[in-house]
Parts: sequence; C-alpha cells; structure tokens
Amino acid sequence: MDFSISGQMFALGLILTFAIVRGLPMLVKYLMESKSNDLPEKYKGTEMAASPTVKKYPEANVFHFSGSYLRLGLVCSIGIAILAFSWTTYEEQIDLTG
Repeated sequence: MDFSISGQMFALGLILTFAIVRGLPMLVKYLMESKSNDLPEKYKGTEMAASPTVKKYPEANVFHFSGSYLRLGLVCSIGIAILAFSWTTYEEQIDLTG
C-alpha cells in the first residue's frame, strides 16, 4: 500500500484533529451546562433533592461520555501512528555525469 501525503496535508490534518479533539469537549460542556440549569427545579420536592449524599443528577452525569472520549482518543492516536509509519521521503537524485 503506497500512501503518501504532502507536508501541507499533514499540517492541515493535524490542525483539524486538534480542532475536533478540543472542540468536542467544549460542545459537550456547553450542552451539559444548558441542560443542568433547570435540574434543581425539576427535582424540587423529590427524594433526590432532599438527600445530602446525592450530589449529581442523572442528566448531568459527565462520565456518561467517557467511553466515547476514550474511543476518540484511540482512533486519533492509531491514525497518527499509521500516518507516521507510512510517511515517505524520497532522496534527491544528483546527476554526476557532468
């Protein structure tokens, strides 16, 4: 399998990967914050609101996405490893015949 890319494509892919890896948690954080604003009102008067041991609501469980983040990190690292092993360099041919 001959897979070669230019340095510009590599840099663009690296920037895109960084943007996705950095942007996805920020998006999830924004969505979780917007969902959790009305949770105290939703659980007012229930056993969950009165309990001093319960500190989280089921809708605001941030560990729900930990498996997805693990898979995303594995896919990115495997992709970078494959890219690094398939990086091709060519030697410049020098004509010495004169």
